Amino acid sequence: MSLLDDLTSQIKKRQGQRYRLVRLDPENVSRKKLEGYEFLRKEDPEIKGTILEQHQIADGQIRVGNLAFARIPEIAARAKEKKNEERLKRHLEAIRHNYQQAGESIKRELGPSHAAFKPIVEEKEE
Repeated sequence: MSLLDDLTSQIKKRQGQRYRLVRLDPENVSRKKLEGYEFLRKEDPEIKGTILEQHQIADGQIRVGNLAFARIPEIAARAKEKKNEERLKRHLEAIRHNYQQAGESIKRELGPSHAAFKPIVEEKEE
């Protein structure tokens, strides 16, 4: 187990919350805040009485190197996962559609001799 795993296990996790370490570059921090993450501070009940209190900086935020501990409500985390799954499905459907169009284009170019043409990707019903 690494040091970060040991520190993460110190958090007194609350029901309905998910926790993670967030990289502290400005763009990433802004994105995480927009997604609904809140950064843990020394006064938060998840941190009180743990070794993590030693990892606070001047503003009270809990940091380890270039990482900070953050939490997000379970509902927001599920919504984010659903959004990512839908985006992935749309992306895969676009790829499948492009392969089908390319296959049809090849068949048209081959003319009557296209019977020997086998598509690269087989159709699968989900």
